[in-house]
Amino acid sequence: MKNEKSPSYVADLLFIKLPPQIAGGLFAVDVDGNASLDLSNPHLAGYLFHEWIHYVHNTSTLNGLYAFASMINLWANFRHKLDDRGQSVDARVLTAYASASVKRTHLYRKEAARLERNESSPLRNTTSAVTIVSVKERTEALPERLPGHESERLTVVVCEATSPIDQSPITFEVGAVEILEGVAFLLEEKLLMANEELPTPIRTAPYKLLQSLARYTVEDIENDQVIAAGIAALQTDDPPRTLLLILREMNVIAVDARMTWLEELAEAYLAQYGPLILETINKTAAQFPISEPMGSAVKELLGIISGKIALRMRAPFFELAMLKQVKEEEKKHRGDLLGRIIAEYSCPRILAIADRCDDQVSEDQIFHWGRPSVSQEALFGAQKLHAALHYVLLHLSDEGFLATDKITASEERRRCPFYDACTYELRGEQPDICARRPWESLAVPTDPLEACWYRAGVRATRPPQEEVASPA
Repeated sequence: MKNEKSPSYVADLLFIKLPPQIAGGLFAVDVDGNASLDLSNPHLAGYLFHEWIHYVHNTSTLNGLYAFASMINLWANFRHKLDDRGQSVDARVLTAYASASVKRTHLYRKEAARLERNESSPLRNTTSAVTIVSVKERTEALPERLPGHESERLTVVVCEATSPIDQSPITFEVGAVEILEGVAFLLEEKLLMANEELPTPIRTAPYKLLQSLARYTVEDIENDQVIAAGIAALQTDDPPRTLLLILREMNVIAVDARMTWLEELAEAYLAQYGPLILETINKTAAQFPISEPMGSAVKELLGIISGKIALRMRAPFFELAMLKQVKEEEKKHRGDLLGRIIAEYSCPRILAIADRCDDQVSEDQIFHWGRPSVSQEALFGAQKLHAALHYVLLHLSDEGFLATDKITASEERRRCPFYDACTYELRGEQPDICARRPWESLAVPTDPLEACWYRAGVRATRPPQEEVASPA
């Protein structure tokens, strides 16, 4: 039996994972293989909505664009580490600039995520509200910088507080992850309340830290204003610092004027960063000059991001308008309306994990909700991109890219991400490769038209300047 208990969104790969008890209640497949999504259960709908909101913020904010573009930049540099087997080797050395770029990107992603900062906090083991006693910002310089550039600086909001468990003094920090999770939590809660349901208790860290910080800084702040402040901050290159500035300034804004002020502020941020957004999109697309499925998948995602950031200019906090629509709909039709809203915006691939007791092939399913007419080539491109980026991340370390034979990732992380949803021959014939060394699929003689997703992803990652005759 798999041990996945909670739904999750994999931001690096734009991929939602749903555990069996949730997936089974949301998706049904008829005898012809056609999938339907049932969002009539408010709590199950809330779980999916929370993860989908992460995708929304991945595709409609500067912060999300940075995250996607940085992954593609890592992939582009990683290509130069591979030999003709598709494996990273020490003999292939990146240029000084490329090496610094990889280290800087990796460290920036680690620091921006702040994943380790609250990892051992007692706030991860309680659902009670935390009482903040003081707040300050701390600015840190990345230890790695690009040649010819100054060190980049990141801000973290440091909160001194009283533990709700035993009243002892504790410290927690708010970074981009806490903003993202805090906004998603409040929007999920708002969806449940629109459906006249009580929210499910959820642990304080990381989900309630944004709300706690906002209420400490602005005593009479409303939840919609917390959501809007978080989204506005994500439209800048230093969300934690921007968030604190927004909250402090909000104190002098009349309560009934705050949403208009926040909308104008978000629009101003988007206008300010507009040239950078366009440049980032164009540079990322330029990494794929040839028309092929993986490049098409990247350009499709960039097109979605471009369109949704344009939507933000017209409706900076469109999530609130979506939920207003749902609340105003007749109760029995709310699930259907939410499904249409998700499909109209666009939805990432969803992995529906199945219960299992042994090594069965193709028990999990990958759904492409809201894209009934999508081509097989486009679907293959999305899976191929996922595999290529998974392969890159296996090699990433603080010192740059590891050689493939020195990968330190756990066996679970090395496993092909499609292991339990794969229908290709290799999965049935050589499962050991798929489970432990999926990159070695490139060495298995295969008709190119029958190549699996992971094999295709590794093959596409080999150096662009080399004509590799074999393996095909």
